[in-house]
Amino acid sequence: MPTECRVINFTVKEIDQILRDYGRRPGLVLPVGSLTSLLVRSNKKHGQSSILLTFLNGAEKLVQEAPLHYIGKCLVAYCLENKVPLPLDADKSVWSSNNGLQLRIEMPASKEKSDHTIGNELGLQALDLVGETV
Repeated sequence: MPTECRVINFTVKEIDQILRDYGRRPGLVLPVGSLTSLLVRSNKKHGQSSILLTFLNGAEKLVQEAPLHYIGKCLVAYCLENKVPLPLDADKSVWSSNNGLQLRIEMPASKEKSDHTIGNELGLQALDLVGETV
């Protein structure tokens, strides 16, 4: 059966703002400064990926690690609040791109999950970030 894949690209600058707007509610505390780079790290041993976030505050460089599902939840919440249509019954995953991150949406949901998959329940969880009730 064929599948459909949508890709939504976010620049580092956009991700910085999205994390500051939506990241506080799931418990992500960001340092002062601007996000300058990020790197998705796969953890095959524990099955959960993370993202290394690098911030620059003047001459000080700060690196923080955040769980991939936190970042994914923030990206989905941003899309929901800004009326970017996202199907609930689809796999959503976060990947590195040349200048930021990609939110990939694959329909129908695949039986095979990668360590980048953040799940289709994320859409329901992200509604809490935008103040809507399910």
